[in-house]
Amino acid sequence: MKRTVTRAELLALVGVTGRANVERWEADGLPFVKVTGKRGKPAHVYDLERALGWLVVHASARISQRAKQVLSQEKGRAVEGEAAGQGGVASAGGTGPGAEGGASSTTTAERGLEGAYRRLEAAEVAWSAKRDEALEAGEISLASTCGRQAVVHAEALAKLRGLIREIDVAEGKLVDAAAVQGEFMKVLTTVKNNILGVPDSAVPLLIPFLRNPNDAPAVRAVLSKLVADNLRSVSAAGMHGRDGVGA
Repeated sequence: MKRTVTRAELLALVGVTGRANVERWEADGLPFVKVTGKRGKPAHVYDLERALGWLVVHASARISQRAKQVLSQEKGRAVEGEAAGQGGVASAGGTGPGAEGGASSTTTAERGLEGAYRRLEAAEVAWSAKRDEALEAGEISLASTCGRQAVVHAEALAKLRGLIREIDVAEGKLVDAAAVQGEFMKVLTTVKNNILGVPDSAVPLLIPFLRNPNDAPAVRAVLSKLVADNLRSVSAAGMHGRDGVGA
Protein backbone atom coordinates (compact mmCIF):
# COMPACT_ATOMS: atom_id res chain seq x y z
CA MET A 1 0.00 0.00 0.00
CA LYS A 2 1.51 3.28 -1.14
CA ARG A 3 -0.65 6.35 -0.88
CA THR A 4 -0.22 9.96 0.20
CA VAL A 5 -3.05 11.88 1.84
CA THR A 6 -3.62 15.49 2.83
CA ARG A 7 -4.25 16.67 6.35
CA ALA A 8 -7.99 16.94 5.73
CA GLU A 9 -8.11 13.41 4.32
CA LEU A 10 -6.18 11.95 7.25
CA LEU A 11 -8.48 13.63 9.76
CA ALA A 12 -11.53 12.41 7.87
CA LEU A 13 -10.25 8.83 7.76
CA VAL A 14 -9.91 8.63 11.54
CA GLY A 15 -13.05 10.66 12.28
CA VAL A 16 -11.41 13.70 13.89
CA THR A 17 -11.98 17.40 13.29
CA GLY A 18 -9.77 20.36 14.17
CA ARG A 19 -6.16 20.89 13.11
CA ALA A 20 -5.07 21.08 16.77
CA ASN A 21 -5.23 17.30 16.94
CA VAL A 22 -2.95 16.65 13.98
CA GLU A 23 -0.56 19.42 15.03
CA ARG A 24 -0.21 17.74 18.41
CA TRP A 25 0.42 14.39 16.71
CA GLU A 26 3.10 15.96 14.53
CA ALA A 27 4.77 17.44 17.60
CA ASP A 28 4.73 13.96 19.15
CA GLY A 29 6.33 12.37 16.10
CA LEU A 30 3.69 11.74 13.42
CA PRO A 31 5.71 11.54 10.15
CA PHE A 32 4.80 14.12 7.48
CA VAL A 33 6.24 15.84 4.44
CA LYS A 34 6.05 19.57 3.73
CA VAL A 35 4.85 20.46 0.24
CA THR A 36 3.69 23.60 -1.54
CA GLY A 37 -0.09 23.77 -1.48
CA LYS A 38 -2.62 26.07 -3.06
CA ARG A 39 -1.52 29.65 -3.72
CA GLY A 40 2.03 28.67 -2.82
CA LYS A 41 1.19 28.11 0.84
CA PRO A 42 3.02 25.30 2.68
CA ALA A 43 1.01 22.18 3.41
CA HIS A 44 1.62 18.83 5.06
CA VAL A 45 0.99 15.44 3.45
CA TYR A 46 1.31 11.98 4.95
CA ASP A 47 2.24 8.51 3.82
CA LEU A 48 -1.03 6.82 4.73
CA GLU A 49 0.40 3.50 5.92
CA ARG A 50 3.07 5.14 8.10
CA ALA A 51 0.61 7.71 9.49
CA LEU A 52 -2.03 5.10 10.36
CA GLY A 53 0.61 2.82 11.88
CA TRP A 54 1.82 5.70 14.06
CA LEU A 55 -1.73 6.52 15.20
CA VAL A 56 -2.41 2.89 16.08
CA VAL A 57 0.50 3.01 18.55
CA HIS A 58 0.40 6.59 19.83
CA ALA A 59 -3.17 7.96 19.53
CA SER A 60 -6.03 7.66 22.03
CA ALA A 61 -7.90 4.37 22.25
CA ARG A 62 -10.79 5.48 20.01
CA ILE A 63 -8.57 6.95 17.31
CA SER A 64 -6.13 4.04 17.54
CA GLN A 65 -8.97 1.58 16.97
CA ARG A 66 -10.28 3.60 14.03
CA ALA A 67 -6.78 3.87 12.52
CA LYS A 68 -6.31 0.11 12.86
CA GLN A 69 -9.63 -0.47 11.11
CA VAL A 70 -8.81 1.90 8.24
CA LEU A 71 -5.33 0.43 7.88
CA SER A 72 -6.80 -3.05 7.59
CA GLN A 73 -9.32 -1.86 4.99
CA GLU A 74 -6.65 -0.08 2.94
CA LYS A 75 -4.40 -3.13 2.94
CA GLY A 76 -7.37 -5.28 1.89
CA ARG A 77 -8.05 -2.97 -1.05
CA ALA A 78 -4.38 -3.09 -2.03
CA VAL A 79 -4.45 -6.89 -2.10
CA GLU A 80 -7.66 -6.87 -4.15
CA GLY A 81 -6.18 -4.35 -6.58
CA GLU A 82 -3.04 -6.43 -7.10
CA ALA A 83 -5.11 -9.57 -7.59
CA ALA A 84 -7.12 -7.75 -10.27
CA GLY A 85 -3.90 -6.71 -11.99
CA GLN A 86 -4.27 -3.07 -11.02
CA GLY A 87 -1.08 -2.99 -9.03
CA GLY A 88 -2.40 -0.70 -6.31
CA VAL A 89 -5.31 0.57 -4.32
CA ALA A 90 -8.64 0.85 -6.13
CA SER A 91 -10.06 4.01 -4.63
CA ALA A 92 -13.78 4.65 -4.43
CA GLY A 93 -15.48 8.02 -4.19
CA GLY A 94 -16.96 9.14 -0.89
CA THR A 95 -19.26 11.97 0.15
CA GLY A 96 -16.62 14.37 1.43
CA PRO A 97 -14.26 16.82 -0.27
CA GLY A 98 -10.85 15.67 -1.50
CA ALA A 99 -7.61 17.61 -1.67
CA GLU A 100 -8.83 19.59 -4.66
CA GLY A 101 -12.40 20.08 -3.46
CA GLY A 102 -13.86 17.13 -5.37
CA ALA A 103 -14.89 13.68 -4.20
CA SER A 104 -12.85 12.24 -1.35
CA SER A 105 -11.16 8.86 -1.47
CA THR A 106 -12.40 8.25 2.07
CA THR A 107 -14.47 5.08 2.06
CA THR A 108 -15.48 2.31 4.40
CA ALA A 109 -16.33 -1.32 3.81
CA GLU A 110 -19.01 -1.22 6.50
CA ARG A 111 -22.56 -1.70 5.33
CA GLY A 112 -25.94 -0.90 6.83
CA LEU A 113 -26.73 1.97 9.18
CA GLU A 114 -23.40 1.78 11.02
CA GLY A 115 -21.51 2.02 7.74
CA ALA A 116 -23.67 4.92 6.60
CA TYR A 117 -23.03 6.67 9.91
CA ARG A 118 -19.26 6.24 9.53
CA ARG A 119 -19.35 7.62 6.00
CA LEU A 120 -21.42 10.63 7.04
CA GLU A 121 -19.12 11.22 10.00
CA ALA A 122 -16.03 11.12 7.78
CA ALA A 123 -17.67 13.45 5.28
CA GLU A 124 -18.65 15.97 7.98
CA VAL A 125 -15.08 15.98 9.31
CA ALA A 126 -13.68 16.42 5.80
CA TRP A 127 -16.00 19.33 4.97
CA SER A 128 -15.15 21.01 8.30
CA ALA A 129 -11.43 20.63 7.64
CA LYS A 130 -11.85 21.97 4.11
CA ARG A 131 -13.78 24.95 5.48
CA ASP A 132 -10.93 25.73 7.90
CA GLU A 133 -8.36 25.48 5.12
CA ALA A 134 -10.42 27.79 2.91
CA LEU A 135 -10.73 30.36 5.69
CA GLU A 136 -6.97 30.32 6.22
CA ALA A 137 -6.46 30.84 2.49
CA GLY A 138 -8.96 33.71 2.47
CA GLU A 139 -11.34 31.87 0.15
CA ILE A 140 -14.54 33.04 1.84
CA SER A 141 -16.93 31.76 -0.82
CA LEU A 142 -15.43 28.25 -0.71
CA ALA A 143 -15.39 28.34 3.09
CA SER A 144 -19.08 29.24 3.12
CA THR A 145 -19.92 26.38 0.75
CA CYS A 146 -17.93 23.88 2.80
CA GLY A 147 -19.48 25.19 6.00
CA ARG A 148 -22.99 24.61 4.65
CA GLN A 149 -22.06 21.08 3.62
CA ALA A 150 -20.65 20.41 7.09
CA VAL A 151 -23.94 21.56 8.64
CA VAL A 152 -25.97 19.38 6.26
CA HIS A 153 -23.90 16.33 7.15
CA ALA A 154 -24.05 17.13 10.88
CA GLU A 155 -27.86 17.30 10.72
CA ALA A 156 -27.97 14.00 8.82
CA LEU A 157 -25.69 12.46 11.46
CA ALA A 158 -28.03 13.57 14.24
CA LYS A 159 -31.05 12.05 12.48
CA LEU A 160 -29.24 8.80 11.72
CA ARG A 161 -27.96 8.57 15.29
CA GLY A 162 -31.53 8.88 16.55
CA LEU A 163 -32.71 6.18 14.13
CA ILE A 164 -29.93 3.80 15.18
CA ARG A 165 -30.80 4.41 18.82
CA GLU A 166 -34.50 3.71 18.22
CA ILE A 167 -33.66 0.44 16.50
CA ASP A 168 -31.26 -0.57 19.29
CA VAL A 169 -33.95 0.12 21.89
CA ALA A 170 -36.53 -1.86 19.90
CA GLU A 171 -34.13 -4.81 19.57
CA GLY A 172 -33.24 -4.72 23.26
CA LYS A 173 -29.64 -3.62 22.73
CA LEU A 174 -30.33 -0.42 24.64
CA VAL A 175 -32.88 0.60 27.23
CA ASP A 176 -34.66 3.88 27.76
CA ALA A 177 -32.76 5.53 30.62
CA ALA A 178 -35.78 7.57 31.77
CA ALA A 179 -38.01 4.49 31.86
CA VAL A 180 -35.43 2.48 33.81
CA GLN A 181 -34.92 5.33 36.27
CA GLY A 182 -38.69 5.64 36.73
CA GLU A 183 -39.06 1.94 37.52
CA PHE A 184 -36.04 2.08 39.82
CA MET A 185 -37.54 5.01 41.75
CA LYS A 186 -40.85 3.13 42.09
CA VAL A 187 -39.04 0.17 43.63
CA LEU A 188 -37.03 2.40 45.97
CA THR A 189 -40.16 4.26 47.08
CA THR A 190 -41.96 0.99 47.82
CA VAL A 191 -38.99 -0.34 49.80
CA LYS A 192 -38.67 2.92 51.73
CA ASN A 193 -42.38 3.02 52.62
CA ASN A 194 -42.35 -0.62 53.71
CA ILE A 195 -39.31 -0.07 55.94
CA LEU A 196 -40.75 3.11 57.45
CA GLY A 197 -43.89 1.15 58.31
CA VAL A 198 -41.94 -1.36 60.44
CA PRO A 199 -42.22 0.61 63.74
CA ASP A 200 -46.03 0.93 63.44
CA SER A 201 -46.32 -2.79 62.69
CA ALA A 202 -43.85 -3.86 65.40
CA VAL A 203 -45.18 -1.89 68.39
CA PRO A 204 -48.49 -3.80 68.74
CA LEU A 205 -46.50 -7.04 68.75
CA LEU A 206 -44.10 -5.69 71.37
CA ILE A 207 -46.71 -4.33 73.82
CA PRO A 208 -47.21 -7.73 75.60
CA PHE A 209 -43.51 -7.76 76.38
CA LEU A 210 -43.45 -4.25 77.86
CA ARG A 211 -43.61 -3.80 81.61
CA ASN A 212 -45.57 -0.62 81.04
CA PRO A 213 -47.75 -0.48 77.89
CA ASN A 214 -47.61 3.32 78.12
CA ASP A 215 -43.98 3.04 77.02
CA ALA A 216 -45.14 1.94 73.54
CA PRO A 217 -44.76 5.48 72.01
CA ALA A 218 -41.20 5.66 73.32
CA VAL A 219 -40.40 2.23 71.84
CA ARG A 220 -41.94 3.30 68.55
CA ALA A 221 -39.82 6.47 68.55
CA VAL A 222 -36.65 4.44 69.10
CA LEU A 223 -37.52 2.05 66.25
CA SER A 224 -38.45 4.93 63.93
CA LYS A 225 -35.15 6.68 64.62
CA LEU A 226 -33.13 3.53 63.94
CA VAL A 227 -34.98 2.89 60.69
CA ALA A 228 -34.62 6.51 59.54
CA ASP A 229 -30.91 6.59 60.44
CA ASN A 230 -30.28 3.43 58.45
CA LEU A 231 -32.18 4.77 55.45
CA ARG A 232 -30.14 7.98 55.56
CA SER A 233 -26.94 5.94 55.79
CA VAL A 234 -27.89 3.90 52.73
CA SER A 235 -28.85 7.06 50.82
CA ALA A 236 -25.56 8.76 51.72
CA ALA A 237 -23.58 5.71 50.61
CA GLY A 238 -25.41 5.74 47.29
CA MET A 239 -24.65 9.43 46.72
CA HIS A 240 -20.96 8.93 47.51
CA GLY A 241 -20.84 5.99 45.10
CA ARG A 242 -22.28 8.09 42.28
CA ASP A 243 -19.74 10.84 42.95
CA GLY A 244 -16.90 8.35 42.82
CA VAL A 245 -16.08 8.91 46.52
CA GLY A 246 -17.66 5.91 48.17
CA ALA A 247 -17.84 2.26 47.27
